[in-house]
Amino acid sequence: MSAKRKKRIYVVRGVLWLIATLGLFIACIAVSHEVPILSIVFLWIGGISLLLLFFYFHVTKSMFNDYEKMEASYKQKQQEAEAIASGKWDFPAQQFYEECNRLGIESADLDTPYSKAKCKVIANELMSKASVPDRHMSLYNTDARLKAYFQQGMEQARKEKLRQEEEKARYKLASHPAELTEEQKEELSFLTGTKMKYGTSKREAMLRQIVERFNAKISDIRTAQENMQKLGVILAQSGYQQRTVDTAVAAGLANGIGGAGAAVYATADAMSRNARIEAENRRNREAVNQFAAGMYSNSFSLSSDIRTLEKQREPYEKALAELRTKVVIEGTDTQELFRSLRIEKPSVEKLESGALSVKASLKTSYRPDVPENVKTTVDGTLTGRVYAGDLYVGECILPLPLYGVECGNPDPTQAETLCGHFAANDKPYRVEFSPNKLWIMEL
Repeated sequence: MSAKRKKRIYVVRGVLWLIATLGLFIACIAVSHEVPILSIVFLWIGGISLLLLFFYFHVTKSMFNDYEKMEASYKQKQQEAEAIASGKWDFPAQQFYEECNRLGIESADLDTPYSKAKCKVIANELMSKASVPDRHMSLYNTDARLKAYFQQGMEQARKEKLRQEEEKARYKLASHPAELTEEQKEELSFLTGTKMKYGTSKREAMLRQIVERFNAKISDIRTAQENMQKLGVILAQSGYQQRTVDTAVAAGLANGIGGAGAAVYATADAMSRNARIEAENRRNREAVNQFAAGMYSNSFSLSSDIRTLEKQREPYEKALAELRTKVVIEGTDTQELFRSLRIEKPSVEKLESGALSVKASLKTSYRPDVPENVKTTVDGTLTGRVYAGDLYVGECILPLPLYGVECGNPDPTQAETLCGHFAANDKPYRVEFSPNKLWIMEL
């Protein structure tokens, strides 16, 4: 954009700004002197000028930006062209070396006619891709230059390989967040939430989660069942049926055209066609009815699945209803309860998403002071610190099982949780547990 054009744009902006300012100023004076017509006229002039100024400013600003980008691009290309012409162009040495190496040229000596010719072809091809004019290629494809580029590219490739190895080593020295599925995100959020629960509220949260999962499965099956029943009804009503021919009408038409003989022939032909149509209609009805019956049968099978799920849900609903009667024994020491826990076979397994599945079997030697007929359990949450070798990977919250760890039960109880991070160092995982909150309550 020329300086003259820039000056013209600034002049137009200034004129519009002056007209808008004067118009609004005169309109204000006219209002103060109670000259309504004059104030309206100049208010319109000032307002329209102001709108034009805003529009013109926006358009010319966009023009200036586009021009600056074009000018910068032009200067860059001009500088590159000057560098190419003066022999100072930044030759792609690493790319040249890697291409030579790929084709079996492993030495910068270029000691054979083939290697010299091949390196020259590779260099010319790279320059051609970079839009280097043919007349300037001779500045860069001399034997001395090609040897220097080969050595330079070799060094750049070595440094790049070293950088990648260092980056890989740094990656292995840190833990990384897993790409959790939506189901795992919900589960991890729930597990983390149990950290703040105490007493019956933890068991209630776990029971409600189980009941809600049953409800979701039952709802999905009922929806599928309803859709099957609707489809069965539609299929039963939609069997393709051809209409039969009215023999009387066919005979009457034939009689009018060709006499009694034609009428007899037309009646026989219509009866034959009707027999074929009825047989085909019967086959269609049987096929559709059979398919519809299969749909109804599947629907009844789903009813059985719903009853099974409802029966499986009942004990958890019952436990929820009875939860208000359960007693939490206050005054128990968390550290003492943790020392009584025997954590067996803790294991950490990496899942496909990168999340870590942490499992452990637990039993307790704690014996609370309660009547013999009262069953009690150690309940609460543990904090797990997961390591890969000596690298700390992340923390996880391990809620004790739904009904805790039963006191006096010699059989271990399985507990499981998730850790949302993983390590890339290929070291075996291990987990160390510490108590978060523990208590004694009725089983």
